[in-house]
Amino acid sequence: MVRTFTLSLLALCLFAVPAAVLADDAGTAAGLVGTWDGQWEFGEIKGNLTVKITAAKDAGVEGEMTWFGTAAGDVTERFKVAKVKGQQLKVSGDAMSFVATVSGDGKSMDGKWTNDMGVSGPLKVRRAR
Repeated sequence: MVRTFTLSLLALCLFAVPAAVLADDAGTAAGLVGTWDGQWEFGEIKGNLTVKITAAKDAGVEGEMTWFGTAAGDVTERFKVAKVKGQQLKVSGDAMSFVATVSGDGKSMDGKWTNDMGVSGPLKVRRAR
């Protein structure tokens, strides 16, 4: 009887932990809705970046990103895939993508961008509104 109870409790915990993690990811995603402004870098070259997160559903977000001053000019892309896991946001578009860590206060994100040719560099954004 004790063994059955222990196994049942263990099974319950195994199913409860993923649900709790998903709930935390969904909460983080919801907290990211808004406009974020910052900069991207590639060596000595720097450009501005605006990330607009328009909606959150579960651990995913929807929106667009505008990269200013790239070699291809100013580039705006809608998110193809954008997911939150823990304090990390991963966003991909057609040509540009980034992975950023949300700060503890939720007011900034630091990370790394990559383009479709494998070129990459650091980025930093702060909540604008």
